[in-house]
Amino acid sequence: MINLRRIRVFSTEMGRRTTTLSRPAETAAFLGILLLALALRVGTAMFLRNYSNTDEVYQYLEPAHRLVFGYRIVAWEFREGLRSWIIPGFIAGIIKAAAALSDDPKFYLGTVGACLSLLALPIVAIAYAWGRRFYGISGAIICGLLAATWPELVYFAPKVLYPTSSRPMRWCSASF
Repeated sequence: MINLRRIRVFSTEMGRRTTTLSRPAETAAFLGILLLALALRVGTAMFLRNYSNTDEVYQYLEPAHRLVFGYRIVAWEFREGLRSWIIPGFIAGIIKAAAALSDDPKFYLGTVGACLSLLALPIVAIAYAWGRRFYGISGAIICGLLAATWPELVYFAPKVLYPTSSRPMRWCSASF
């Protein structure tokens, strides 16, 4: 196993970081990583339209569509009161706002994916902060870039499934 504290670039010997950037350069690096992450996730939402699970449509998009437009397939979980309306209600708000601009389903589904991609950005920010805390600015940039470009995080960011919707909140709570 490699001991990262022995590598000179990552060391934090006696509380001093060996690699430093000016404050504006560090802010620019952080914002650049966030913009890269957002571009990858929104690009995935717009150009890679697929559903990884049937529940994505049947349990979240269909109920949201009914709240906005008044018609849909009613799942038995909603008829019996077993499913929460929190996520479909949130998605319905996004669809309603997007439908005011365009009634094209591609537009409002893309808007849902873009909004969910925005909500997935705290994962990148937390990875950057953890890298900065333990390994200085070099570790922050490496951890931030890994979280920004990790395939599963990019692919599942615009998905409506419950585990991907709650992932940013779990990461935020774990960072405290």
